[in-house]
Amino acid sequence: MYDYYTQTELKTLLEARTLVVASFTKTSCGICHLVDYMFFDLMRHFQYQFMYVKIDIEQQPELANKFDIIQTPTISILHGQDVHLNLAGIFTKQEYKEVIGKMINTTNID
Repeated sequence: MYDYYTQTELKTLLEARTLVVASFTKTSCGICHLVDYMFFDLMRHFQYQFMYVKIDIEQQPELANKFDIIQTPTISILHGQDVHLNLAGIFTKQEYKEVIGKMINTTNID
């Protein structure tokens, strides 16, 4: 699985104007692991047109506060310094796919 990102690493990605799907999680969140697998499949489906990162809210509380995270899992779709969408709770893979597809089609990715 992917490592958890820090505030500095996330800032670098956002400065690069990369479309980022951030999963705000904590290690004790069992359902969050299922979300990871969905997004690994979606990255392949969308031919890696976005970066998927995991952020442990217990290790990075300042990021949880910055992005107004109140529960896990929460998926935040970020581009540049903008938060385009926060999805709190669990959704189906199809629902995530539709949201990501719309973001890829409407976001100018360099």
